[in-house]
Amino acid sequence: GGFAGVGVVPDSIPTLPKFEGLTHCATFNFGGAPAAARMLLDSPKIARRVLCSKNVCHRVTYSREMHEILRQFRGSSDFLFRMMEEYGAAAKEKKLHDVLAACAAVDEG
Repeated sequence: GGFAGVGVVPDSIPTLPKFEGLTHCATFNFGGAPAAARMLLDSPKIARRVLCSKNVCHRVTYSREMHEILRQFRGSSDFLFRMMEEYGAAAKEKKLHDVLAACAAVDEG
């Protein structure tokens, strides 16, 4: 989860109407279980915390069409392709936020 509000995201980047003009927004991942989120955020066992801003990447979905395009580039996208194949996302559309967050958890680069 995460949110990048006004002043963080350049004005030239379109945003979802529900996020327009906001500087702060509660997220489901943190707001759904605040005690658990606080425990993880405070844990010394997690050396680095990275958030994928959902208001930037919720405008794009992982679809069957994207899956078929990735099939052509399996060398550089093999992890993503296999993950989405296993997850079943190729059969339905999935907001790219969740996909990007999973990839960033494995490799930020």
